[in-house]
Amino acid sequence: MKPEHAAHFTRIDEGANSVYSLKNLSKYVEKYLKIDGAPYVFGERYGFQRDVIDDTARVTNTVKPAQIGLTTATMAYVLAGAASQRKFHAIYSLPSASDAGKLVTTKLDPLINGSPELQRLLDKDVDNVEIKKIADNFIYIRGSKSETAALSISADVLVADEIDRSDPDTLKQFRSRLQASELQIIKQFSTPTVEGLGIAKEAETSRRYKHFATCFHCNHIWLPSYHTDIVVPGWKDQLEAINKNNIKDLDYQNSHWQCPNCKKDPRFHPSRLQWVCENPTDNYEANTYYVTPVTACLVLKPSYLVRTSTEFNKRSKWKNQVLGDYRDWE
Repeated sequence: MKPEHAAHFTRIDEGANSVYSLKNLSKYVEKYLKIDGAPYVFGERYGFQRDVIDDTARVTNTVKPAQIGLTTATMAYVLAGAASQRKFHAIYSLPSASDAGKLVTTKLDPLINGSPELQRLLDKDVDNVEIKKIADNFIYIRGSKSETAALSISADVLVADEIDRSDPDTLKQFRSRLQASELQIIKQFSTPTVEGLGIAKEAETSRRYKHFATCFHCNHIWLPSYHTDIVVPGWKDQLEAINKNNIKDLDYQNSHWQCPNCKKDPRFHPSRLQWVCENPTDNYEANTYYVTPVTACLVLKPSYLVRTSTEFNKRSKWKNQVLGDYRDWE
């Protein structure tokens, strides 16, 4: 292990003597935060979010489909860190100032206002759309399209939301605002666009984790793919040949995953998924998680995947938004 990596983990371990450390901020979230009037629970449907926010690598990347709740989860992570850690000044960046303002209105403020513990720790004199103060820590919410967005800010943590749509030069400035911190934690994620850009490029220099599944029937373990492991009853052609004209003739509502070994429905469930690193010997300080329809198997059903494949004008957009993929399978 490189000396700088060892020092990073030492700082994390030093904080482990308190009830909540960087290793278990998800526990703080579930104990103290409320969402829509109910306790914040990751549960089985979104258990992968816990893996992302509790990862203690200095840099954590997530390649993901759209609308799988990671913005809310990382916002909860920032609030939990600010509330429970001695030094946890954070920058939360989004593509634009408009995006940042919407985040505060629709996600951040409801989390704070609905959680009595956060209300207690909130400094009412530092509470606006650009900056919040929780306990002794500041949270800066910024868009990436402004040349002055990173000025006069220093932080310990950067959460970069949708980096593929963000200005790369401003993101570099945000990262530079961590250089005086002992932590220098970066969590960045995005729906991917193309290879070699944004989150896909960040993943190139990281340890890459993908969800392997175990079949309920035969215990076969493999890395499932929409392109090879989904069956539409009665359809013999490639899935890519299904379109808005012929889908009406298909029984796509009964589409299902198929184990390549026993040919049965593997009955995916989070309890039968495991993160497997494809390059475990690489000594990177970053980890990347690939969130796929298998990862979110209780949310993204095969029938939904097949139906939405016919609803985008460009198939590449569907792959990005629904599969969380950017590779060319056609």
